[in-house]
Amino acid sequence: MRIKQLHLYVLSFCLLSPTLFDLIRKFIPDQPNYIVAVGTSIIITATLLFSLRFSRKKMPSTTKNLLFIILGLFLFYALLSLFISPFLPVLVILSRLCPILLAIATFKLIQSIDDLKSMIYTVSVIPILLVPSAIISMILGNDALPFFLKPVERIYNIGGNIRAGFDICSSVYATGAIMSISVLGISILTLSLLLSKAGKAKKYLLLSVMSSALLIFASTRRGALIEFACLICLNMICNKVNIKNLIAAISCLLILLYINDRSTAVENETFSKRSDFASNSLTELPNRINDIFFGIGLYWCNKTPWGTYLGYGEREAQMLHIPMPDFPIETGASQLISETGMPGLIIWTSSIVFIMFSICRRSRDHPERKVIIMLLAGEICLFIQYFFKEIATLNGLYTSELVFWMIPGICEFLLGKTAYRVAM
Repeated sequence: MRIKQLHLYVLSFCLLSPTLFDLIRKFIPDQPNYIVAVGTSIIITATLLFSLRFSRKKMPSTTKNLLFIILGLFLFYALLSLFISPFLPVLVILSRLCPILLAIATFKLIQSIDDLKSMIYTVSVIPILLVPSAIISMILGNDALPFFLKPVERIYNIGGNIRAGFDICSSVYATGAIMSISVLGISILTLSLLLSKAGKAKKYLLLSVMSSALLIFASTRRGALIEFACLICLNMICNKVNIKNLIAAISCLLILLYINDRSTAVENETFSKRSDFASNSLTELPNRINDIFFGIGLYWCNKTPWGTYLGYGEREAQMLHIPMPDFPIETGASQLISETGMPGLIIWTSSIVFIMFSICRRSRDHPERKVIIMLLAGEICLFIQYFFKEIATLNGLYTSELVFWMIPGICEFLLGKTAYRVAM
């Protein structure tokens, strides 16, 4: 018997799988870091195979060809890893190449705007469910949480659960960084749906967005919080929110942030509140750009101008106990250079930019151009987060990576509809 809307369940479960496996990881001895990557890659592979049987829709050639250029680049460097380990190519193909194909799978599986809405409603519940743990962490610290809501044991062992004297909330995720980018990815989809007239469901979506803001702030990830704030402002502008309501909302947010900033218990003598840490010279944006982005990037430009092999600088090598580089790879740009060289950096970056430009150009005069622009803005945020700052944004098969590759498929689906608005 065929299950009604099976395609929708498959796509929703695929997007939820990183969160599920992050939770499962907490119950396994030693909490191995490959659980999320291996488990999610299996779900993604099953989703891809299902989409091929489910629909024969063909994605527009421009986006599809650019995606296959990235696939070809990664496949070449994945095969080079055969010289390191016979198992490494299989691992990197599952963890690096399969997520890219999610763009095509998403395009095939979403049959109507109602499918898209149902998927987003399902995923948007995650931030709401995690709010209580964030509040407890901010007030009483991580020690007051059950073990499956604490940072992973490895983070505790190196003191990574504390940042400038503050407990970092991670909820079911392994670290605060992973939580922030995962929630940011969910927020991108939720905010795009808020641009449509959602009726009663709009309150639920707004609750999810507010919950996301709290979670990102509790994770102490400044970059994700800034990007989230930019997305909120763009959404309000596109929605033409009443200026009085906008000012009231911003004022309430600032008051809450001020209260939390001043009332947090501090264990570090250097910082008396969260804003002191955010303005500290060690974390100021110019220093991060000069010392981390350019400093580390130029090092890898000189050392591996033509690349090495896929998996060289990330968890795939760790899973197989392959020695890691003796120099850090902090940003996505550095990772691309260390693994695929300068040619790979140029090909990957230009392909992503051309995909976004093509979608934006073809959305002119489209009835739902605002929704597409909102999704592309989210894509840009994730791109910036990965390329300049947080390598985990598009690595490890976390929610943010899945959303990043799903967005082109969602946009192509919307572009293919001429009059698709359905009343909620």
